[in-house]
Parts: sequence; C-alpha cells; structure tokens
Amino acid sequence: MHVSRAVVDRLVENGIDTVFGIPGKQTLPLNEAIDERDDIRFVMARHETAVTQQAWGYAEASGDPAATVVVPGPGDMNAMNGLKNALNDCTPLLHFAVETSPELRGGDPIHETPPDTYDNVVKANVLVERPESTAVVVEEAIATATTPPSGPVRVGIPKPFLPKDVPVATPGEYTRTHLENGSRSDLEAAATALAASESTVVYAGGGVRTADASDELERVARLLDAPIVTSYKGKGVVPDDSALSAGTLSASAPPELLECLATAEAALAVGTDLDAVATRAWHVEFPETIVHVTIDPADLGNGYEPTVGIVADAAETLSKLGDLLEESGGATSAGRRRATASMPATGWRPRAAADPNARRRSVRRPTTDSRTFADRRRR
Repeated sequence: MHVSRAVVDRLVENGIDTVFGIPGKQTLPLNEAIDERDDIRFVMARHETAVTQQAWGYAEASGDPAATVVVPGPGDMNAMNGLKNALNDCTPLLHFAVETSPELRGGDPIHETPPDTYDNVVKANVLVERPESTAVVVEEAIATATTPPSGPVRVGIPKPFLPKDVPVATPGEYTRTHLENGSRSDLEAAATALAASESTVVYAGGGVRTADASDELERVARLLDAPIVTSYKGKGVVPDDSALSAGTLSASAPPELLECLATAEAALAVGTDLDAVATRAWHVEFPETIVHVTIDPADLGNGYEPTVGIVADAAETLSKLGDLLEESGGATSAGRRRATASMPATGWRPRAAADPNARRRSVRRPTTDSRTFADRRRR
C-alpha cells in the first residue's frame, strides 16, 4: 500500500474527516490520496500561518479532531502559533509535517529544521523512521492526541516515504484512557469543605465546556448557592441571564467581581488551570480554601495551592459532587445576592429570562477569538 494512502486510511478510520493545509511539491502524495476519497475533505488555507489556526478553530467549534499537512521548513514553522494555541486549549489535532530525507538529515538540506524545534508547541512530537511503520505511528499519534488531556501531535514523515508502495504494518487497537471521577475520599473532602463555607464561589473554565458539563455545574452551584464566575474560555457555560452568573474574570473585570472572589470563604475551580493570563499573573485574590478539579495533573498548584485537588473529568466529578452535597443538605450561602452584587456599579445586569427554559438556549460552545489564544481550554 502507498504510505500516503495508509495515512489517510488511519485518519478516516478514527473519524477525522477534515484536513487543513496548502499543497506543496512535498505534500502532493498526501493531497492526491485525500482527493481520491469521498469520506475526507481538504480545506485550503490562504497562508501557512492560518493552517493550524483554522484546524484549531474547527476542532474547538465541532468537537471533532482535525488534521493539518504542511511543507517542510516555512510551512512547519508558520504552523507553530496555531499548534501552541491548540496545546493551550487541549484541542486534539494531527499535524503532518513533511520531513527531510533521512539520509540528508543533519546535512543542512533546503528547508531542514531540527524536529525538536517543535517540542514545546505540541503534546507529542513523533517521527516516522521507516515507511512500513507509518500506519502504526499515525495510529499511536491519534491515540495520544485524543487521550485526556488532549492536544496536538506532530507527525514527521520524510518526503521520500509518502509515494512508496510498501507492506505497511497494520496497527493494533489503542485504548484511549478515560479519567473517571476522583477518589471517594477526595470527593468527600471537597464536599465537606464546600458545604462548610458560608460564602462559596464557583470559578468555571473551558474544561466545563469541553466536558459538556453545564447542567452539572449549575446543579452544584445551586446546591452551594454559589455565584458562578467564568474564565474567557469558560464564558457561555452558564447563560448570562442565570441568577447565579457573576460575570467573566478578565483584565477588564469590574471591582465588584474581584471582590466576589476575594471575600468568599471557599472556591470551587473546575475545568481551569488557574493560569497567569486568567488571574492577572496570580494577583487575583482567591479564597484560602480551594477545591480544584482539572483534567491535567500539571495544573494543580499552578499559582494557587488547592485544599483539595482532583484530577478527573469535569462532568463526572461535578455529578458525583452534586450527589454528595445533596446528601449533606448543600450550603446556605447567599449566592444569588452576591452574584448580583458582583455586576458593575453601573447597575447593568442581563434581564432574567421569564421562561425558565430560555437559559438553555445560550451558546454552549463559544467561538474563540484571537484575543484569547493564550487562555487555555480550562480557564
């Protein structure tokens, strides 16, 4: 089988049906393999910088992984910005970079860049060493990209491999790891800490959106009677007209919102990495008691020390946490009053929807714009 066709086969088999790129001499075998099929499409970008940006936006908006293909050197380096954005947002992408011929590697041939140049902008950076192993490497890359925390994976394929017709090894089946809800002891400790607080605030990031956990989030917030503050990437996980919506933490957040966070006794930070961008280089004051729920263990202790740290899926954790809070009777903090007070002194506040079902009509997957590219998926 031609190596280029084996690559496309692996994409289609894994449900990846959209590839972004700009065709070049080095990528033509892949472009032709895509063009031969009706179950995968190629989207032409207008500039190499846009290739990974478009794929990142597509994957964010659709919820499906996307792929990119670029020529070596300038194409690969122009793709770095979009790859870093996807890494920050935990967005699964497959980035195919045509590499220098193995026999010329290190000899400074045209467009050569050392493969490790890209290590810091992707979740993993792999190189196909033999044409026969291409399908196995691609399958493993897809598994890595889609395993939580998801992210972009760069796959370097040497130019001479793509048109080769060789016996390509069939990959085995990779099991995607799924993080279950946290341990019972951690969940109980979190519920106890939150229920004991007389003034709790919920800080929700983009991980809530990724996990489609808006219902679970609102349930927990209502049990705690806690206002919900969102990050840039979390904006939209609860409607602005919700009685518990306290606004979005940003560089332009009003003093009232900052006071809502600073005066709370406890915070439930879920689906966020509490990074420097969202928290003004960690100068935003959070309560001493923090329950931090994140999919990435590297997030725990990032700027704020958690009282209880839970590495697990946001939806499952919030669901289990809600059950424990219901058993304990929830909390009695005046969350709705504090949410209203967190709005700017101008008195502006979204008019509450008369129809209780209207709040479900809000956009669940907001569009990411260029101003928030560094604000991670969980913020």
